[in-house]
Amino acid sequence: MLIERLRQAEALRDSQWNSEPRGYVQALVDAPIESRAKPPAGAILPFVDCCRTEVLILLAREPGQNEDALLDLRSQPLHDGEWLLANNLLFHMESARFFAKTWRNCASFTGSRSATGK
Repeated sequence: MLIERLRQAEALRDSQWNSEPRGYVQALVDAPIESRAKPPAGAILPFVDCCRTEVLILLAREPGQNEDALLDLRSQPLHDGEWLLANNLLFHMESARFFAKTWRNCASFTGSRSATGK
């Protein structure tokens, strides 16, 4: 029932900040956090722009199943705490794609010509 309501509320996700529809969306996205539910990523990802922290909390409950979503979020502009959470989840799940992207970023940052450091 909650998943169905989340899907119905997708149309309200861009509601004005202090409006009643936005409060409804916020409460609806917060409900699985309070009830310790583990909704599928597809049900919560549509709310990432309006409820990014809540979405990250919910993705953290099943990080192994949400690797794609976490990698995608990592490439978006995030607040420091959100960035740290996404990266820590990927690190602790030993995501090979996370390590590869991080290595490429470090290599380009240090100005090295290749991933081997040569």
